Amino acid sequence: GDCSTQRELSEAGWAEAKTIGAAFDRLEIPVGDVISSEYCRGWMTADLAFGRYTQNADLNFEPAEDYSDTQIATMRDRVTPHLAQVPAAANTVLVGHDDPFEAATGIYPEPMGIVFVLQPKGEDGFSILGAIAPGDWDGLS
Repeated sequence: GDCSTQRELSEAGWAEAKTIGAAFDRLEIPVGDVISSEYCRGWMTADLAFGRYTQNADLNFEPAEDYSDTQIATMRDRVTPHLAQVPAAANTVLVGHDDPFEAATGIYPEPMGIVFVLQPKGEDGFSILGAIAPGDWDGLS
């Protein structure tokens, strides 16, 4: 909860978050729940992009420099249900971190700020449909 002890969201990160939120509005992409990690960079990004969020510890990364197999499995087991859950109405937006996403998908999300589009399938997991890099939002129509 103390942002002064965490890596801060850069000015570029602030701008990217606002660009993503504006693109969702411009493209009329319906947004339901917005869920972020408890880390400051996560919820700040969600707030800047969507103006609202709910924090969820499931999206947090493990506090370690190098992860053990157990920590990777823990992150995978916490994140995967969120990726697979079919939303009730509009799209769910998850704002998290690279390591839990990689643990659940096997994909290291680069560059920072990349957005992955997934199709949740409930008990059948999820499919990754594509990704949008931070600089590509303005070109979408």
